[in-house]
Amino acid sequence: MKGLATTCILSLVIDNQGQMWVGTSCGISCITPSSILSSQGGAPLVKNYTPNDGIPATMMTERAAGLTTDGQLVFIHTNGALVFRPEWLCRSSLQLPVVLTDMTVNGESIPYASGVSQSLTLPHDQNTLSLQFSALNYASPSHTHYRYRLLPMEKNWQNSTDGDLCRVDYRALSPGRYRFEAQTCGDDEKWGETMSVAFRIRPPWWLTWWAKMGYAILGVIGVMGILGLYLKRKKAKLERENDERVNRLFELREEARHKFAENTSIDPTQIGINSKEEELADQILRAIETHIADPEYGVDQLAQDVCMSRSLLYEKLRTMLGISPADFIRNVRLKRAAQLLSETNLPITEIGEHVGFGTHRAFSSNFKKMFGYLPSEYRTAKAFSR
Repeated sequence: MKGLATTCILSLVIDNQGQMWVGTSCGISCITPSSILSSQGGAPLVKNYTPNDGIPATMMTERAAGLTTDGQLVFIHTNGALVFRPEWLCRSSLQLPVVLTDMTVNGESIPYASGVSQSLTLPHDQNTLSLQFSALNYASPSHTHYRYRLLPMEKNWQNSTDGDLCRVDYRALSPGRYRFEAQTCGDDEKWGETMSVAFRIRPPWWLTWWAKMGYAILGVIGVMGILGLYLKRKKAKLERENDERVNRLFELREEARHKFAENTSIDPTQIGINSKEEELADQILRAIETHIADPEYGVDQLAQDVCMSRSLLYEKLRTMLGISPADFIRNVRLKRAAQLLSETNLPITEIGEHVGFGTHRAFSSNFKKMFGYLPSEYRTAKAFSR
C-alpha cells in the first residue's frame, strides 16, 4: 500500500476502532481505513512508527500478532514481544505550535521574539533572510509536518521536509512589507495555529517617497526652466522681428518725408507706406486741390471734407509726414506754384493767387522759405536748367 515504510507485511491485526495494525520487516505501521475517515474524506491514512515513538525498528515475526480482551495489541518480533495500546501512539495527532528558533539576515543572527507582535525593519541592502522554525516535537519528530509561505511573494503554502527543524532561505528580496507564516501538523494532517513573522525592507534613499517627490519637483523645475528658456527665446525673436519691422517702418517714413520735402510733385504713393495711408493721402490731396485757390481754406474745412476730426487729421499727418495739417496745406500750395512756375509762363502774381495766397508778398515770402528762392529766381533757375 502506498505510504507504508515497506511492502513486506508479516502480520496484521485490527483494533477495537477498526484500524489495521501491520507488522513489517522494519517495525509497525497503522492503516486507518477511509470508512473511518469518511467525515474527512480521502484515501486511507498510513502511519509508520519509529523508535522515536517507542516502536523498535526490527522485523516482526510472521503471523504473530493479536488483540487482547482489554484492547491491547501484541506483536512478536525476533527479540521478544511488543505490547501496547493504540492510544499510546496517538501523540502525533497533537497540534503543536510552531516556534521561530533562529533568524539570520545576510548571514548574521538577529534577535526576534517568536509569538510577540512586532515588526522588523531592515535596510535595503540587508535583504537575504534565513528563518529556522520547529514544533519542538522531540518525542516523534518524524511525524511532524511543516508548511510555510512568504506573503505577498508566495500565495500558496510550500511543504517542507519533515523533521524536528525546518529552515528556509530568501535571497535578494525587493523593498516592501512581508509576512512569513508557518504551520505544523501531525499524521492526521490537521494544521495547527499559524506562526507569523512580519518584517519590512526599506527602499534605498533614491527610491523613497521623498526622493521621488524630489525627482518630481526637479522634473517640474526642469520643464519650467526649458519652457521659460523657450519663451524667453521666442520673446527675444519676436522683439527682434518687431524691432526690424519698426526700423523698417521708420525708414519708410523717413523716405516718404524726404521725397515729399525734396520733390515739387505730389504723389500719394510717396506719402503713405501702405494702401490705407495712400488712399487717405489721395483723399486729402484731392480735397486741397479742389479748394487750392481759396485763401480761406484751412484745417477745419479739410477735416470736414475727409470726414475726420481735426485731432485725428493732425495725428494722421504727423504720423505720415511729421507735419501739421496747416503746414501740409501750405506745402501743397507752394509745390503746385513751383510746378506752374517751371511749366507755364503765367505771371507770378497770378500763380500766387491761383494757389491761394492773397498777396504777392505772402506768396514770395513763403516760397523762399520753402525753396530758398524767390518765385522769379526759381523760374529763372528752372529755365536755365532746361
